[in-house]
Amino acid sequence: MHNNLTSLEELSIEGCSSISSFPQGGLPINLISLSILDCKKLKPTFELGLHKLTHLTNLVFGRCKELVSFPDEWLLLSTLSSLQLQRLPNLKMLPKGIENLSCLEDLEIWECDNLQTLLDDQQPKMLQNFNF
Repeated sequence: MHNNLTSLEELSIEGCSSISSFPQGGLPINLISLSILDCKKLKPTFELGLHKLTHLTNLVFGRCKELVSFPDEWLLLSTLSSLQLQRLPNLKMLPKGIENLSCLEDLEIWECDNLQTLLDDQQPKMLQNFNF
């Protein structure tokens, strides 16, 4: 997928109700902003190749009903400054190691009714806004 889209910086995938996973090659590597909304069948085991997105600063997930948790590759999002998790009714836990996202400034979580744990005692160091 990303071989032909090397200049793409913003990607919004919305209303793709039949998507359950992403192509093996992952997403375009120069993305700065990624929104995945209303992908009802997206599985908890999906592989985005986030570790390759070294410029990603903004990430939004919303209305993905099958999502229960996130893959460990989130630990590698060292440039992420804004994270929004919206209307994920089956989400049970935040990504492991979210406190290690050293550039994370804004964290918004809303209508994630089954979320069992928020942030442990250790919050991301740069976190300025936390809306729940």
